[in-house]
Amino acid sequence: MRRNHQGAAPRDRSDEGHSSPALNRSATDRTSHPTIIASADEGGALPARRKLTRPEEIELRIVPVLATLALLATPALAQQAGHQGMNHQGMDHSKMMQPTAANPYGPAEMDMHQKMMAAKGADAGETWIRKMIEHHRGAVAMSQIALRSSQNAEVRGEAQKAITSQNREIATLNAMLRKMGKPAQ
Repeated sequence: MRRNHQGAAPRDRSDEGHSSPALNRSATDRTSHPTIIASADEGGALPARRKLTRPEEIELRIVPVLATLALLATPALAQQAGHQGMNHQGMDHSKMMQPTAANPYGPAEMDMHQKMMAAKGADAGETWIRKMIEHHRGAVAMSQIALRSSQNAEVRGEAQKAITSQNREIATLNAMLRKMGKPAQ
């Protein structure tokens, strides 16, 4: 059995209307509360038993939860805030995207990204179709680079399959645009 600082067993507070056992702790278990800390900091001894008000009890439970949530959300909020209003189309990524023997895809990736960003339609459905067409065209371009750059027979085979399937997807999406009365891309 847990005892308080004076060696006495904690009293049963279940009849005080609190449903949570955590809220039924004695005041000596709540030494992190500002009122109790202030008493100790001012040279006074901790009160033997000080019954916290209901708002104080709620605060004791909610503040740590809110602090934890704030800490967890900080990286996502910082990343989102850092990119609000940024226009990536005016940025020069060419130095980052220079092709190398190990990664010859940079220019194709940038081209696909720019075309996807520019693709727009009259509604969300048309915009999605136009962005997906550019996405599939980017996959075709990257697969063509893989065919030119890789000596691995398995990679070359998959790249050829990707070109065939991505061109089929592009044709399907363009047919959807025409069915909607929109010009194909």
